[in-house]
Amino acid sequence: MKQFTIAAVCFVAAFVSVIGILYLMNRVPQENAAESTPMRDSEETLICEMDATSLCTHLPDLRQIEQSVLRRLRELEKKIALSLQDLDDQNKQIEEFRLEIFRLNSTKQELITSIKHSKIEQAELQHRRMPKVEQPLRLISQNINRENSLISSAKSFQSCTMDECFDYSRCPLFWDFAFYLDNRLISGCNSQHATAFVTALQKSVYISSDANKACLFILPVCSKSDLTRISTSAYWKGDGRNHLVVLLENDLKDVRFDAGLAMLAGEGLPSFRQRFDLPLVFDHFGMVSTGMDYLPSQVPARRPNFIYFHARYMDVLPSPQDQTVIRALNTTQNPDDSVLKFTCEAALNDSACHTNTWCYCEHPELNFSRSTFSLVLPTSEWDSEAVKYIILGLKTGAIPVVLGAVNLPFSENIDWSKAVIRLPKARAPEVLTLLRTIRDEDIMRYRGHGRRTWETYFSSPSVIVSAMIDTIRFRLNIPAKSVADVKLVDIFNSTFQPVWQTVQRSDLEENVGPVEAPLPSDVFQRNFSSTGLDRYEAWNVYFDAGALFPYRPFGSEMPGDAKFKGSEFGFRPIADGAGGSGAEFSEALGGNSPREQFTVVILTYQRESILSATLSRLNNLAHLNKVVVVWNSPLDPSEALTLPKIHVAIHIHKAEVNSLNNRFLPLNVIETEAVLSMDDDIQLRHDEINFAFRVWRENRDRIVGFPARYHAWDSKYGSWLYNSNYTCELSMILTGAAFFHKYYMYQYTYAMPAQIRAKVDEFMNCEDIALNFLVAHITRRPPIKVTSRWTFRCPECPISLWEDDSHFTERHLCIQYFEKIYGYMPLLNTQFRADSVLFKTRIPADKQKCYKII
Repeated sequence: MKQFTIAAVCFVAAFVSVIGILYLMNRVPQENAAESTPMRDSEETLICEMDATSLCTHLPDLRQIEQSVLRRLRELEKKIALSLQDLDDQNKQIEEFRLEIFRLNSTKQELITSIKHSKIEQAELQHRRMPKVEQPLRLISQNINRENSLISSAKSFQSCTMDECFDYSRCPLFWDFAFYLDNRLISGCNSQHATAFVTALQKSVYISSDANKACLFILPVCSKSDLTRISTSAYWKGDGRNHLVVLLENDLKDVRFDAGLAMLAGEGLPSFRQRFDLPLVFDHFGMVSTGMDYLPSQVPARRPNFIYFHARYMDVLPSPQDQTVIRALNTTQNPDDSVLKFTCEAALNDSACHTNTWCYCEHPELNFSRSTFSLVLPTSEWDSEAVKYIILGLKTGAIPVVLGAVNLPFSENIDWSKAVIRLPKARAPEVLTLLRTIRDEDIMRYRGHGRRTWETYFSSPSVIVSAMIDTIRFRLNIPAKSVADVKLVDIFNSTFQPVWQTVQRSDLEENVGPVEAPLPSDVFQRNFSSTGLDRYEAWNVYFDAGALFPYRPFGSEMPGDAKFKGSEFGFRPIADGAGGSGAEFSEALGGNSPREQFTVVILTYQRESILSATLSRLNNLAHLNKVVVVWNSPLDPSEALTLPKIHVAIHIHKAEVNSLNNRFLPLNVIETEAVLSMDDDIQLRHDEINFAFRVWRENRDRIVGFPARYHAWDSKYGSWLYNSNYTCELSMILTGAAFFHKYYMYQYTYAMPAQIRAKVDEFMNCEDIALNFLVAHITRRPPIKVTSRWTFRCPECPISLWEDDSHFTERHLCIQYFEKIYGYMPLLNTQFRADSVLFKTRIPADKQKCYKII
């Protein structure tokens, strides 16, 4: 039995081996297929004739044959694998050639486009008709005629105007405006407001120590004796031309003196010459601290008290007309109307109150801050006390309702109708009815405009002095001093230079525009227009009349056909005006403004490798002017710092201190209006950047960018919170990836409340929120989000500031604090997002979308 089992196993093994060998032999190609069939038949016959014992004896031979065949097969498989690898290498090489051809074609197209635009630019420069205007330069004083024969010495005091009594030859249009402070007559200036006013004059940017270079001479007067001696001034020249006599004390209005051709300024003037003299207000409640940390909030629109009247300091009883007005107001009041409030009404009938004391129960500012409106009854056109209460109403948000005529300061430039409701006293019975018809949004417009008017022109002696000087300067049509750039502190020097490394264009980047030579924006092109065409907006809309900016984001657009009919300089219409889809779109900037470029500003802190990678991605970016890196670390870069050598210059500014406010420094190397603010770890494609730039060009006064956030109302605690969740509304664009105008860098650094910059430094956070507040406050418009990206992440980056546990808590506190500083919530919600034209649109096969991805 055992032998039979062994024999059976041997037979089965031999049979399987033979079958396997025959199967493998059948797979090997034969040279003569006809001879293979007889051999196969004979093999089958031989197998049939063999017994189990003989098969076992051939088993080793069969196994050798099997091993030989397997070795041969493995060799063949290796050859096949090598052939496939060679084929794969050939395919890769073909793909590399294809990509190289694509890259060369793209480069060729870029070069063709760049050459085309260079030729157009060259032709434009050759035929340019208007010389390029630069920043005003000071003329040499010796070459200016100092005597104007047109002024008559016999001109009387009462008939003086600027044209008749002012020597314009001392104030050329292209010479910086300057005044000389003649303080040799000053004596007896002991009051707080007089001392503060003189100090503000001494700190003015327009003061000159050289009388020969002065356009204006200012004489501050505090005492009656000094007033009678003004004609003894060394520069009076007999008639006081080009002099401004400032009466710093109210009791000087009753002093009679010969002012000649000099202008007068003060609270109480003996007479007033329209657009020549300047009514002012000095010691008003707006300059008195009441212990309040913040200005009264501008919301809610309707406050507990509807209208508030404060009985003022009086030596005599109110005039019969004023008493009639007050009775009319009380008569029209509903008996059960508890919101109408007159404080200290007893003062109107109680003779004991009419002494040289203030008649009020508490500081009027507190009552003003609780009232929607404030009633002012001027006793004359020169009622300086009434003006003080009007100014106090602007500060506190109690909209002044003025019944009667009164001269208001700087009225030739300030549009008081936007901040004050003025009615004749005969309208007294209709006042309450009129005020109740004013809607909440109009109340907020009055209150908001009044607050900005107070902040800009009346909040301190320095701004009052600036407004006074600016008024005279605007009369002369002389531009303001240009706003100062911050000088770049180059981190490199002759002994320390980075290692520059050449980078290549990414294969994934599409051609989104020509790579051009650096093109700075035109600066100071509207010097004269700023005092003429922009006069109203500068004083009443943007409140920036005190400085000359190289450019502003609020200019008007040319008519659509102007760029084809005589004003084509600098314009780059798509396909020369014929329009087109993606191919033509990528060759020209188009739009309603002449071509321009933008500057990338990157804030970094000791992240050299990440910075280098971000800079590399900017290579060959269309319309890029330069890159400015703000090095926010107190330590210098390492000696091994490696930076990519891209197609534009890279400047690195060494910040004095580690502050996030440095992100918005108006550095002098930023020569374009458009600024793209980026974090050092932001990853953006060229088409995304280019698209955002084009959107910004059509919304120059707004922030345009990518990561969006919003301010959310916490109804439980009645306060604002910062929120980064996905939402259908947004109110902020983070400045880690956003376009904005350089104008806002000046405003952030010089005009924005200093408390906000201090809070940014305290938290080392919130600078992006601060800029969103500022822009929304100036424009009253929300930002614009582009593309569908919501947030940005950099997996290779080390820990960021936003990953700290306190990050969001601080941002909540920032929003709440900024709201208190502004007195209202400037941020506005928007449900709008900008996407490219032809986005997800079916177009013919021979056309392409404006952008392939976004």
